Amino acid sequence: MGGANDGFHFTYQPCLGDVQFTVRIMGQESLSTNALAGIMISESLDRSARSAVIGMKPGKLAFQARSVKGGAATSKEFAGLAVPRYLRLVRTGDDMAGYTSLDGSFWALFDTVTLSGFSSNAYVGLAVTAASAATVNTGATNSFGTVLTGISSGMEG
Repeated sequence: MGGANDGFHFTYQPCLGDVQFTVRIMGQESLSTNALAGIMISESLDRSARSAVIGMKPGKLAFQARSVKGGAATSKEFAGLAVPRYLRLVRTGDDMAGYTSLDGSFWALFDTVTLSGFSSNAYVGLAVTAASAATVNTGATNSFGTVLTGISSGMEG
């Protein structure tokens, strides 16, 4: 994730309008320092779609956003954080915000991005990447929840 064409696993559900998705990342195993497990909202299921992601990389928190379809994603990282950790991605209009929490009760804003003109029809869910075809990344979760203004059906992908 992060290049012009992403390669990752995405378990998603279609959403309409504003959304809040929360997950607890319990563990992560990977040989790659760029492996990521977290939450993504994407404008489409195209590999180069505009998107925002908050996730855990080995030993650090990351927030990534692609503001232009087919463009490279920008990334902000903070080292020294470990799992288990709660993550939350909130979409309000064109604004995407990533939060983190140790206990699921007290939340800290990590980063925000405005994706002007972001489609009201989007996809939100769990994203996992090894960041390399030669390695494997395993991300374990034990709870997640979604607050949606519009939803088609259960998780897909």
